[in-house]
Amino acid sequence: MHDREMLREGLPLPGPRPAYPCVVTPIARAAAAGLAAVAVLGTAGAGCSAPPASRPAATAAGSIAAGSTTAGSSSPSPTRILLTPTTTPATSQVVSWSMPRRERGQRVEVRIAGSTAVSAVPAVRRPATTVRSSGTDDPRYAATLTGLRPDTRHEYRIRTAGGATGWRAFTTAGPATQPLTIVGLGDTQVDNRGVPRATIRAAMAAVPDADLVLQAGDVVDRPYRDRQWRDLFAAIGESGRTRTWIVSIGNHEQCVLVRLCRSGNAQGFRSYFDWPSNGVPGQGETWFFTDYQGVRIVVLDTFGGRLADQARFLDRALASNPHDWSIVLMHAPPFASRPGRTNPEVRDLLWPVLEARGADLVLTGHDHAYARGQQDPGGPVVVTSVSGPKYYPTSGADWAANGAERAVAAEQTSTYQVITVDGDRLDYRAVVTHRGPGSTSPVGVGATLDRFTITQAADGSPMVR
Repeated sequence: MHDREMLREGLPLPGPRPAYPCVVTPIARAAAAGLAAVAVLGTAGAGCSAPPASRPAATAAGSIAAGSTTAGSSSPSPTRILLTPTTTPATSQVVSWSMPRRERGQRVEVRIAGSTAVSAVPAVRRPATTVRSSGTDDPRYAATLTGLRPDTRHEYRIRTAGGATGWRAFTTAGPATQPLTIVGLGDTQVDNRGVPRATIRAAMAAVPDADLVLQAGDVVDRPYRDRQWRDLFAAIGESGRTRTWIVSIGNHEQCVLVRLCRSGNAQGFRSYFDWPSNGVPGQGETWFFTDYQGVRIVVLDTFGGRLADQARFLDRALASNPHDWSIVLMHAPPFASRPGRTNPEVRDLLWPVLEARGADLVLTGHDHAYARGQQDPGGPVVVTSVSGPKYYPTSGADWAANGAERAVAAEQTSTYQVITVDGDRLDYRAVVTHRGPGSTSPVGVGATLDRFTITQAADGSPMVR
């Protein structure tokens, strides 16, 4: 089962490799290269294995071909590898992964691309999961890499008792003046090996320079079924190992409004996704913000309760934003697009803050259709989208009932979004990746369904066109 999962994720299977003596890398060398060396790479005689000193050639998608197998055919290897953010993405990065059994001494080795100076960061175990609530009790581990160099390509690998994974690469965030490219996704939820996987692959092929991915929740349908998590990580694939993913928790991950469901208080989601804390008193584990290249990204939990507390958190996050741009990611939209649905708590508690504090873009899901609109011409732009094959009918009734205008809508239409922020301009486009039998999209697969630009006037007020 473990080998099959590695193949689904595109990871090499364990295999024999020659043993090399461990290399002790002085902390001073790593520090001189711009990295905060947390530890050294083992000691001689510790039984670990390292490749020769020559640097392997890089493969596509930022991986390194050599050193990609582990020692011994029975040695377990990391799976479900994922990059998630810290509050300082210019100088730090979280790497997390799963193992089929507990193992001490795991670490992440990191270097500036092309450098021979390597530092090692010990892994810590993430919150445990259970077979009953998450489908597996396989342990999950994470390491927070700190002291990284801004706007720099770094390479990392995970070292376990069996050896090391291949080197993969990510690039730290750059200065606020540098353009930022984001891929946005809606609900994936069901059959992640199908439409969601194709959507993610299409997005990564079309926007290979994307800096990060924002996903609006409901990544699985039944969180107690391990196969759904396994299929999700197969869909995420290399994109999650080479760029940061940010996901807002939906209702399905925590079994809210879902019959005959169990999640153990969203234990699977909380274990797989390692989110930062902003140090705000009372802050919940599934709501946070991070600043990435001149954009404050705020993530909320619209089905986890405490929306009044989240509204205060949101107000603080937006009021203290040192940048010109803000994007808010949350599962339930303030204006529902499914007939008969409405979200009064989101609209009454969160929406006034979004308007008052001038959020630029609000990315949501939940309604399994595409919609985009505003309540006021100069107010936040709200987008609802779906990136999987589950669809609902769509309606503009809730938008109209609450004084909002739905400018674009399509049902049975899956998309990814490309968001580019550059100076005083935010460009957005939604690209169709799948059409259901009743799709109302006026364009076909691969074409742009929706596009708009937000520009900021001299006084900071947004204009949408």
